[in-house]
Amino acid sequence: MAALQHIYELDVSNIGDEKLRLIGLDSTQDVSKIITDDGIRAWCTVLKPNAALEEIGIAKNDRLLIFQSLRYTKESLETALKTHCGSYNLFDTGSPFIATLIRT
Repeated sequence: MAALQHIYELDVSNIGDEKLRLIGLDSTQDVSKIITDDGIRAWCTVLKPNAALEEIGIAKNDRLLIFQSLRYTKESLETALKTHCGSYNLFDTGSPFIATLIRT
């Protein structure tokens, strides 16, 4: 997961900038540096909330989750495949990524 976390850290600013702009925040002035954790979630802290955010209860020092990569664990992926797919093959090389061939 550390390798995958590092991949996301490299591009999280680009992903976060657009999302923060949607709620009226500037990623260089209004929030802290965006941090990616080992759950592949990108977080920042509000430094200067705007009036619209304050109106809905967002205050200075609140943490915002601005991105999350939803990924199955190997076990939960296999459970979902068994439940919803007739035939499949799982390819696991021990890297952060697992490939699945689903036969229809």
